[in-house]
Parts: sequence; C-alpha cells; structure tokens
Amino acid sequence: MKESSADRIFGKFEAGKESARHLLAKEFKEQEYKYETERQKTKEELEIIAFVNEFTNTVATNFGGQSLDVQQKNVHVLDQSEIEQLDKIFSQKETTHPSSIFIASLQAIVMSDKKGDLLAFTRELVHEMCHFKAFQSLEVRLDPDRKMWVGKNRRGGLAIEIKRDKQKEAAFVDLNEAIIEQLTGVILENLTKSNDLPDALKKQIEKVPNEQREEKIFGAVYVPEQLRLIDIAEKIYGKNRDRFKNAGEVLRLFYKSMFSGELLQVARLIEKTFGKGSFKKIGEEGLPISQIEKEVAEEEK
Repeated sequence: MKESSADRIFGKFEAGKESARHLLAKEFKEQEYKYETERQKTKEELEIIAFVNEFTNTVATNFGGQSLDVQQKNVHVLDQSEIEQLDKIFSQKETTHPSSIFIASLQAIVMSDKKGDLLAFTRELVHEMCHFKAFQSLEVRLDPDRKMWVGKNRRGGLAIEIKRDKQKEAAFVDLNEAIIEQLTGVILENLTKSNDLPDALKKQIEKVPNEQREEKIFGAVYVPEQLRLIDIAEKIYGKNRDRFKNAGEVLRLFYKSMFSGELLQVARLIEKTFGKGSFKKIGEEGLPISQIEKEVAEEEK
C-alpha cells in the first residue's frame, strides 16, 4: 500500500527524491495545512468517506493500481470561496468555480458544504478519490537560488506534463477528467447497490423519485468531454472488433491506464485508429468534437 498519492518520483539526485517522498508521506499522514473555513464533518459524512475509501481501493487494484487508505482527515469541507482560492493556487486545470478538488501537494481533497445532501457529497467524493488514487508521478530538482528541493507534478492519471514551444504545460487534462467521470458513474452504479452502503445515504437515495434517480446519482459533469471520450472508444472498438467485445472494454483499458500508469497501449490504439500523430494532437489540442455535438450544432444553425 502506498504512503502517499505518489507512485513514482523522478530526479537526478537520490537525496531530493527521498526528501520529496518523505514530505508527501508526512503531509498525507499529518495534514498540517491550515484551512481558513473548514468545518467539522458530520457523522454521516465520516461514514461515507470510510466506505468510499474502501470501495475505490478495490477499484484501483482491480485496474492495476495500488491501494491508498485515504483517511477521513484527508477530506476537508470548506466554504466555496476558499476552494476557488485553492484552485487558483494549486490546480493545473482551467476550471470555473469547482466545488471539489484533489490537491496533490497537500495530499487532500477539499469539498464545498453540500448542506446535508449526502448523495452529492458521495458523487463528488468518488470523483476526487479517483484522482487521489490514480497513477501519479512528480519530478524533483534542486533550486540553486533558494538552495532547496522543488517538486512539480509530472503525471496525474492520464494528464501529463509536456513540452510545447519550449514551455511545459499540462496535456490530456480533458481526457483524464472524462475518464474519471465515466468511471465515477460506473462506481456509483455499483456502490449504491452495495449491502454495506451507509444507512443515512441509503435512506436519501430511497427518497429520490425513480424518474430523478439517474440524474441525481450521476449528475451532469464534464458532459462534452465524456461524449468525446465515448466517441473515441466507439471508433477504437469499430476498428478493433477482434480485440474488444464492445466500447465498454475500450473504456476499461483507459481506466487501467489511469490507475496503472501504463500509457503505451492507449497511445498505440489511438494512433492505429486515428492515424500517426493523433495521440500527441489530442494532448496538445484536446479531445475532438463528438458526433453528437456536431449534430446539435447543425440543428442550431
């Protein structure tokens, strides 16, 4: 079992890598960062965190990753305003008003107050737990001016840092979010049927009318990105029917890559399906527009 979210640490100096490994493990265990607006978690929220942690550990190991016991203290409920401030400081994504984020350098998940909506709390927690337990690597270098080791995230799931025009930038961020949100839906579908589901959460789910249950459980997050991912999975399946039974099996390969860190198979499949250089293009330009989006755009003209 891992001691922090980091699976691999790169760097020229062993001392720097060991220092980063120690600091991340210490932050994961002790949670020393002080949040300005944090409130105490409720008994129900604490039960859900413990349950989701165990459930996502099983998912991570099933897809070739390592388990990581994310404790209740690693999840912090804050005011929305503080989450947005933290997002500006720590996040690589260009998001607008995120209501929850995983912060690797703090080894923590921060979430906005769901005001007793345990289903919304669970849905966002599962998504961020997947970020937490996905394959992660960082690079450590010596800063000669400050005479200290400096670490920078290199990989988080399928999101990876690349060089472009002599500058380093995050690539495959939309692909990574689409994969995690797709998997979040799969996890929630199974999780909500579990015999070990916390009672308070189970009672809230039972109160949701059947016609609203799917929307309430799965939400509507990263919808364009998910449509584009599904489009890619279906096209990969269409050209590789000898290897996959359906597009769902293609998605499972993406999930495995996200947790295990094995990116080569996914890259080769995309190159085989869409042509040479297509994988790099997706990283630099983002996922191609889906067929559904094109049809909707045509109808709106």
